[in-house]
Amino acid sequence: METFASVLLSDDPNPIPILGGARSPQWDRVRDNLVKLHPYCLCCDLRRNLEVHHIIPFHIAPERELDPSNLIVLCTVCHFLFGHFRNWTLYNPDVVADCERFRAKLRAARAA
Repeated sequence: METFASVLLSDDPNPIPILGGARSPQWDRVRDNLVKLHPYCLCCDLRRNLEVHHIIPFHIAPERELDPSNLIVLCTVCHFLFGHFRNWTLYNPDVVADCERFRAKLRAARAA
């Protein structure tokens, strides 16, 4: 079985580690529908470069891959910063609360 470390150490110039196994065939549809429903980053309100983040990572809870309560829309920057603490091997179980606090501060600063 391929591990995260083996993918990182691979000679493949474009490794795409998928921890926990293959994605569901429904993943693309679920992701696209969530972005249509929430077309902005929950942290910074950006409306481009959007990604869907698993609050509890797919490799830890593959059964929650398509669970809407485990998904959050973030821009690329906020995904890496708030979702993974700037380290793809980490995850933030408080990402929703952290993003809501940040967004409230950002909106207050913009209104001032």
